[in-house]
Amino acid sequence: MKKALKTLVVAAAMLLGTQAFGQVTFTFGYEQPSYSGDEISWNYNGFYTGILTQFNISDVVYFEPGLLFDMAFKDGDNISYLRLPLHIGAGMALGNGFDLFATAGPGLSVGLFGTDDPFDVYNRFDVNFGLEAGIRLNSKYEFRFGYDWGLLKAIDDTKVHRNIIHAGLAYCF
Repeated sequence: MKKALKTLVVAAAMLLGTQAFGQVTFTFGYEQPSYSGDEISWNYNGFYTGILTQFNISDVVYFEPGLLFDMAFKDGDNISYLRLPLHIGAGMALGNGFDLFATAGPGLSVGLFGTDDPFDVYNRFDVNFGLEAGIRLNSKYEFRFGYDWGLLKAIDDTKVHRNIIHAGLAYCF
């Protein structure tokens, strides 16, 4: 737990330190993580919140690392993760202050805590691949919708993976 907390603090400091170089976005929303495979299917409901930072590569393409806190609930139990997406994005202006955008790329999830130490059952670490799309209004407000595929086994000796569907709002500074 202490190691995960240190990781969270260091990652947050690194992202916040980048504010002078790129656009910072605060985001929050609903998520539905699922653990499925090997005739197992557990769905949770939860929320995420965090920050994303954008670094322009060209007029259209950008790099968007982030630091997100996920918390999901099911039947009185909860489980929390720190999610670190490392996406490449592209945008397109539609006019009248509206832009479409999409991002894709790898990410890392680190389990932090939960009811009855869920990491006795689930693996604490996951590598994922995520896709996200959205619409931006006046370069300030965003609606985001995405999906992350877990690439590592969520439970040893099974084919169970952790996947997340999420939708949320964001404010760009």
